[in-house]
Amino acid sequence: MIRAVIWDLDGTLIDSYRCIVPSLRQFYEEQGLALEEKDIRSAVLRGSVREFAEAVRQQTGISLDAGMGRYREIRTEQEQALAPMPGARAVLDALAAAGVPSFLYTHRGETTAAVLERTGLAGTFREIVTAESGFPRKPAPDALLYLIRRHSLSPAETCYVGDRQLDMDCAGAAGIRGILFAPPGSEHPVSGPYARISDLRELLARIEKDK
Repeated sequence: MIRAVIWDLDGTLIDSYRCIVPSLRQFYEEQGLALEEKDIRSAVLRGSVREFAEAVRQQTGISLDAGMGRYREIRTEQEQALAPMPGARAVLDALAAAGVPSFLYTHRGETTAAVLERTGLAGTFREIVTAESGFPRKPAPDALLYLIRRHSLSPAETCYVGDRQLDMDCAGAAGIRGILFAPPGSEHPVSGPYARISDLRELLARIEKDK
C-alpha cells in the first residue's frame, strides 16, 4: 500500500523538456556546435543534463559550466512557457484529500519556488528538497532517506515517482518503491523491476488497487 509519495519535478510533474532541450540546443549552437534536439533529449533522459554536458565537453571542449550564465538566460526565457503535466494538480489534490502526503525531491535549485508558482503546483507538498538543500545528487539516496526519517515514513509504503533511470536507482538505493512516469511517445531507456505509468492519474488507480 502507498501511504506517501515523493515526486521528481522536471519531466514528471512539469513538462520541462520542452524548455531544457531547446535551451541546450540554442546554447551549443551559439558556441558553434549543431546538435539535434532528439539526440539531446535521449542523452538527458539516459542520465542528466550534467552528464550530457560533460560528455560534450570531453568531445568538443565546450563547457556548459563556463557558459552557465548564458544557458540560464536562455532557459529562463524558454521557461515562461512551462506547463504542468496533464492531471498533475488534480492528482496532488486527490492524494491530499485521501490523506496521502506528497513530498518533492528535485535537482532544480533556486528556481524551484517560482516554477511551482508559475505552473500552479505551489502549496501541494509537505516538504520540498532541492539542489540547495545540500544533499548528494541522485542516485545517492540521502535526500529520500532524510524525508523518510524526518516524516517517519514507512519505506514499504512510500514511493518515488520520476521519469529517469536516475530516479529509479535513487528509489532503489533508499529502499522504497520506484514508479517510472513514461508518457506516450517518450523514450525511456530504463531497466529494472519498476512499475510504469503513462499518465499521472494512473497513480491514483494504483493506490486504490493497493488498498
